[in-house]
Amino acid sequence: MLYACVLHITCPALRPYLHKLSSTSRRQTTTDPAKTPWPSRTHRYFLTTPPQFNDGRELALLRHIFSLPTLSTLRHNPSAICATMDHFAAHHDFLINIGPDKAASVASLITSHAPGVIVELGGYVGYSAIWFASAQLSAWEAAGSKGEKPRYWSLEADPVFAAVAMALVDLAGLGDVVRVVVGNADESLRRLKQEGMVGEEEVDMLFLDHVEELYDVDLKVAWEELGLLRRGHWSWRITCLSRGRRGIGSL
Repeated sequence: MLYACVLHITCPALRPYLHKLSSTSRRQTTTDPAKTPWPSRTHRYFLTTPPQFNDGRELALLRHIFSLPTLSTLRHNPSAICATMDHFAAHHDFLINIGPDKAASVASLITSHAPGVIVELGGYVGYSAIWFASAQLSAWEAAGSKGEKPRYWSLEADPVFAAVAMALVDLAGLGDVVRVVVGNADESLRRLKQEGMVGEEEVDMLFLDHVEELYDVDLKVAWEELGLLRRGHWSWRITCLSRGRRGIGSL
């Protein structure tokens, strides 16, 4: 069964992963960022240090990665690129990525169910696109699939963030899988359908990680207005959604 999902939720299929994540979070109790290699993901430190973005750190990340003497080892190496982004977020400037633990949990679902088409709302600098598209491509190859490769659509409103994402996606060797679309999520979803890039009931996984206040609005656009989500999917958000039904209802 294929999935359309939202991060930061509780759903039966994710409980084994989320239990592990919550246990890890409870162990991270230090308020001193100098005493942990990952200060940006320490709960109490995060509460007293609100995350910042769009102040030049995204371009600084790009310059940092392309100035590394180990750049050649990052080419066509998605996991190494994501690890480098994590290191930058921990030791230089915080990045509003989802982080390795949550990314690994979602990637496990992608590996298990091999979605052919994934649409992401809120691509930021490409961290989740690189991680998830890599898992998507690996699952496609493991299944012995032939023909057109899977497709990962990453929708990002900010053109600077999108440019950073495109550069890093290319570095990861995923340019034939990931397409970055610039514009507001609802407008981009409509354009994907109008231009024939995504057809009705072709989306196997919808990943929402942009503006929480827009989750309901943009999910309705994708599901009810445009009919992009494949029948038989599961949709997850703050509460679970009814399986395979046209409408938003909680279980």
